[in-house]
Amino acid sequence: MRTLKATRAAKKLTYRALSEMTGVHEVNLNRIELGRAVPNVTTRVKIEVALGEPINFLDGSLVDEKAILSEWYDVEALFRLMVQRVNGLVEPGERTEFINTALRYIRRMKKGE
Repeated sequence: MRTLKATRAAKKLTYRALSEMTGVHEVNLNRIELGRAVPNVTTRVKIEVALGEPINFLDGSLVDEKAILSEWYDVEALFRLMVQRVNGLVEPGERTEFINTALRYIRRMKKGE
């Protein structure tokens, strides 16, 4: 899994271009990239969706233990929200499709992709 800086550079995106794709201000993208800010779950998802791949937001950053702990709280909150949404899926195959997609993503993360 690459850092935001490495991914942005590989895709030849400026801060402005990524900002337009994500709705995240250029200054905030720069702060996240330099490790001066830790993005919340919503911001991370916007960035990862725009770039089309998972991003390592902690590599080389200056975050402290409290920031990392808050990351886990964010992940737990997002997980609970997703479980509620999955339970609300009623169309045939929707739950199965969602669970299979989630499992593929988890396997990729385990492999470090």
